[in-house]
Amino acid sequence: MKYLILVMVCGALVTPGLAQEKAAAPVTQKPSRQSVAVTTTFDEAKNRTSVEFKQLEIAHSGPEQAFLSVAVVYSGRKLTSPPEVVFFIISVISEGGYKYPDTLQMKVSVDSANLPDVLMANLDKRSAEPGYLETIGTRMSFEVYRRLARAKSIKLQLHDLNLTLGETHIMKLRELEASLKV
Repeated sequence: MKYLILVMVCGALVTPGLAQEKAAAPVTQKPSRQSVAVTTTFDEAKNRTSVEFKQLEIAHSGPEQAFLSVAVVYSGRKLTSPPEVVFFIISVISEGGYKYPDTLQMKVSVDSANLPDVLMANLDKRSAEPGYLETIGTRMSFEVYRRLARAKSIKLQLHDLNLTLGETHIMKLRELEASLKV
């Protein structure tokens, strides 16, 4: 029952745009790092604004690819105080089957200092020819996100996947933070 509640809660955390991207976008055609843009959209019917970037490639080594999507969603057109959470999603395409458990801890190192582990949920598993796509995400506190955006070097470890975010990635994190205007 705990697992079902966690999946339902985590599934609800994914913004509609991020959830639709997995179903609509073919996983074989990913944008280059330079073409990934931070976008701001306002949904008048729901009176909420989303600031996000999607599918920024962070790793491509042999049979494995990893992409980062980040979003902040808030009520109204203008953010009046820093958001509480940031939706932080890593999509991994790998060969040979699904690799990640339903919940796992992400180890985070910022400028060689270890931050507390971040609890991640495997939100979605699906076939993505010629491999398998797993979407792993969390509601990261804005303070942790801010530390990432202001870092010089970032290392993430999910299970057996080690990711290093380079200057391009960190600049995109900073660009999203700057778009919030808080």
